[in-house]
Amino acid sequence: MMQKRVTFHDAFARWDEALLTIGNHSLVRVIDLSAGFPRTISLTGSGTEFASPENSFCDCSFFGLNMPGRNETRWHISQEISAEIMENPLFDAPHIEVKFSFKEEYQQAEFTRIFRIYPDLPAISVQNELISRSIPNCYWSYRQELSSACSRFPDAVLESDVDSIAVGDGVTAVKSVEFRGRTDYHNAPVIEHPAAGNDEEKFSGNLLLLAKNDAPALLVLQEAPPSAERRDFEKYDFRIGEKRFYSCCWGVMPGELIPGKMVRSYRTVWLALDDIEDVTAVLHRYSAGRFPMQESEAAVLVNPWGCGRFPQLTGEKFLLDEISAAGAIGAEVYQIDDSWQQGKGLNELTGNNLAVGPDFWQINSERLPGGFAPLVNAAENAGVKLGLWCAPSYTRLFNDHAEFAAMLLDYHRKYHFATVKIDGVRIQNYQAQENLEALLREVREKSGKEIFFNLDTTNGQRPGYFYFLEYGNIFLENRYCYLPGEISYHPEKTLRNLWQLSAYVRPQSLQIEVPSPSDIRNPAADAPDPAEYPFDYWCAIAVFANMLIWTAPSQLPPEYRETVQKMIALHRTLRREIFGGVISPIGSEPDGKSFTGFTADSGYALIFREKNCPQESFDLPFADGEVIAGNGTVNGRKLTMPGASWCVVKA
Repeated sequence: MMQKRVTFHDAFARWDEALLTIGNHSLVRVIDLSAGFPRTISLTGSGTEFASPENSFCDCSFFGLNMPGRNETRWHISQEISAEIMENPLFDAPHIEVKFSFKEEYQQAEFTRIFRIYPDLPAISVQNELISRSIPNCYWSYRQELSSACSRFPDAVLESDVDSIAVGDGVTAVKSVEFRGRTDYHNAPVIEHPAAGNDEEKFSGNLLLLAKNDAPALLVLQEAPPSAERRDFEKYDFRIGEKRFYSCCWGVMPGELIPGKMVRSYRTVWLALDDIEDVTAVLHRYSAGRFPMQESEAAVLVNPWGCGRFPQLTGEKFLLDEISAAGAIGAEVYQIDDSWQQGKGLNELTGNNLAVGPDFWQINSERLPGGFAPLVNAAENAGVKLGLWCAPSYTRLFNDHAEFAAMLLDYHRKYHFATVKIDGVRIQNYQAQENLEALLREVREKSGKEIFFNLDTTNGQRPGYFYFLEYGNIFLENRYCYLPGEISYHPEKTLRNLWQLSAYVRPQSLQIEVPSPSDIRNPAADAPDPAEYPFDYWCAIAVFANMLIWTAPSQLPPEYRETVQKMIALHRTLRREIFGGVISPIGSEPDGKSFTGFTADSGYALIFREKNCPQESFDLPFADGEVIAGNGTVNGRKLTMPGASWCVVKA
């Protein structure tokens, strides 16, 4: 048999009729095709073998389809292996894309496996496409009496696996990491689930860490929404059982397998770690390549919704004053939020379930009699770009995505909107997901990537922290100085949320809010007052992320305007260097009593001493640094700071 081979830098694919081998300098996967379906017989990461060659199972499956070995199925490779070098993909890192298909005639079901092998990144991703002429051959319902496993339909049949391997001896799960969206309801965006060490375990999360005898490890990433917002039938995301590992993240419910219609899974990504402590660095470097951002897409953005009075204040004069004030403090984008449009507001969709039409998104002529044109002129004079808020039609499953995209592109051509916040999203079925992505992709592509989306993760069923980031960044949370409960602002809460996420999600992809103390109204008697920390501390929390000025700058008192101007200048001075590499959390998790912060591998550290921290000094990750902003004194590795303060240290 003649062997074929494609190489791209250190990435490669080689194959014949019976065997496919793909890999790069860190990961190598060997897949046996001789039985007519894919069976992984080797998966090495950093030179360590994680898979067992004793594997008779297919690497993927879909709920209720008879896979190899079940009943009288006869599978065969139906499409020759193809390998294409993707040197400059529009929304991905450069890679080799490998495809092949395998088919079964009884069900007329055909799977296509798509592998992406990344050079210079320790990563291989896999994704499936499926067309079947038969629907799932079992019962399904959220009523457990009907859908529970039984002798006729065991667990393995009632599961959709994007990928799986037979695990080798000594390979164990270490932990899964679950991410929580819907941040309007909680202040715990990250939950780590240590493995119990059982032979049979189920895990929730977008990440699962595997190790072999505490040596080099594999990190498995699901590029999918947060666990609690998925539509999959399984009540878990990863499973270990029968000496196998399964990644279950299709994002397609059994009833969405329509005869003859193609469905596509989410991606599962395998990442090799030289050391089990390398999770943050490896994951961040992969994310930076997988979701490429232009330097101009990192911006200090003003969204005035956080002041709490934006709809009441909105009018032409107010917005002209706002844009001028945004330029004066050094912001780069001023985003016009909910109230610019003819429709009454977001509650018309989320509360009243409006079947929204295009007239909803016409410019409100009463509030803005001159339309957007005067605002464009003001923005040019102020040296800022304009941004816009909108909420695509989830009440119609985004079926009007083509019309909505055309509207955004028209506004962009006429008024140069650069940054568009996407709100009110509920991805309630597979079709809604496909439609929403079509909207985002079309707008990004046809605008030449000039339109960048802020993807809100505060409520609904939304993309989350690892999905759709090729189209924008993450609007993390609504936190207000004038409301009680989870959405009340306090610097300790914001710092903790960013610190937790930064171990896994690049701060470069997160918008972090900076409200104004002037917006504090009637602070809750049973909650800490955010004013117990100085305003520059509030601002400093966002310096190693995307600064979101979450107030109306034209309403800022002079002393607060001066502070935020100074902190924006600091951020913009440092941004290119700190955003160019890996930003990691250091110190203790913020709890009001900690030394905590972040380090950038370009040689900077942002350190906070919280109000009730009893220690006066902190050990820096480098020696003899220089304090370039904030309050602190360095002596060797020791940083000494007063309470409720911050500083930036340069190595």
